[in-house]
Amino acid sequence: MLLSKTEVNILLTAGFYKAVPANLSPDLGGNALKELFDLKLLKLNRSKTTCRLTNKGISLLAAAGYNFRPDKHPLGDSDMLIRRLQSAEIALALQQIGVDVFLKDLPRTPGGNKYLSAYALRRNSCSNILGMAKFNGYYFAPETTYIIYHLSSKLSGFYPNTESETFIRHMQSIESDWQILFVGGKDYEEMFDLLHRKKESGKKNDGNFLDMVDMFSNVGALPLNSAGLRTLRIMNTPDYKERIVKYFKNTDTTGKNTIADGFHEGQCMQVNLDNNLNRQGNALKHYKNIHLIMPEQDSYWTCGDSEINRVTLSIDKMEEILDIGKPQNPDFNAFIGKNGKAIQGESGCAYA
Repeated sequence: MLLSKTEVNILLTAGFYKAVPANLSPDLGGNALKELFDLKLLKLNRSKTTCRLTNKGISLLAAAGYNFRPDKHPLGDSDMLIRRLQSAEIALALQQIGVDVFLKDLPRTPGGNKYLSAYALRRNSCSNILGMAKFNGYYFAPETTYIIYHLSSKLSGFYPNTESETFIRHMQSIESDWQILFVGGKDYEEMFDLLHRKKESGKKNDGNFLDMVDMFSNVGALPLNSAGLRTLRIMNTPDYKERIVKYFKNTDTTGKNTIADGFHEGQCMQVNLDNNLNRQGNALKHYKNIHLIMPEQDSYWTCGDSEINRVTLSIDKMEEILDIGKPQNPDFNAFIGKNGKAIQGESGCAYA
């Protein structure tokens, strides 16, 4: 049988990050894991929390032009391993929307639809380039660089000032616009539970993720599921805010600014797909009422509800408005390796 893009992407991610989560959700290709176990290309660790490449999996990838070494120093269930698994989960998620997740160093210019994980940056740097910073990586989207944090209750808190000093220095070096983006949770409800949870490390100056919302004006949050990824894909579409505003009747975008994406009968319209609470708050400071356009799945995060008219659109409808279609997930098309050939596995049953 020919291995699909979803299957091979899991193998490549397991090789690059040395492990992938064993509890990978179906939205991120988790249903393919059983097939890869049956083919003896992946194996579980003793605690059954992570999947690693087998020698057979390493040889299969090498034949297609992808060379990885076995992980000689398994990390047990340490915080270091948890962060590595988070990076792998983010990488598998971004692959669903066509992102190159195997970047190894900071690019000279932003953009390119690529992801550089903190794990890769630490591994390929000769100095402690990230210090104590705990962000998981940089997603260089077409128009914005996202500083990504994985929401997890398993890690201790962080120092917001240390975080910002590190990523602002990097963003200045490549002259990129940037936004903080929290990702995690199987849906919007779990995402917000994680976002509000106070980290417990016993250190006086520790903060939680919401401290970053207070420090910066450009902070968003999306769940690591199909809805969150499709929303991020919409946000990468040129002029998506203006095009969504124009979908509604009696709207005007000629006076748009950093707060208002358009106007309906003189009232502010704001497209806020990534739960940017500060952007909502700024709109309320300048306009008496706002029409807030949000995904219909997201009903958890707004401020000043009495002054906000919630306007919800399905993700299907927004993709239709923008004419970008629905992403194929999982992708059953055959993966073509560096040698120009599809990767052949042994016979096995297809997964749903």
